[in-house]
Amino acid sequence: MSQVDQKKIPGKTKAAILMVAMGPNASSRVLKEMSEEEIEVVTKEIAQLETIPGDMIDKIKSEFRHLVMGQQYASVGGIEYARELLENTMGSSK
Repeated sequence: MSQVDQKKIPGKTKAAILMVAMGPNASSRVLKEMSEEEIEVVTKEIAQLETIPGDMIDKIKSEFRHLVMGQQYASVGGIEYARELLENTMGSSK
């Protein structure tokens, strides 16, 4: 699988690989937050996985980390954030 371009791996397969990498306890907590349909899709993908190269796991974990960080930054906006940004950039007098 490491020979395959990571961008060509379907999202459901990446989710399955991430769940395997997280281990059963953490994965169970994540599955509890999913719909029955989502659980079925992900567990079916997990069942179809064979050996997952370590470099592939690392790349997928890194991609997930970047997605999470991007969402955190995207959710921090608002008028207060904009005001603080302007004050830090231009000073409070402006």
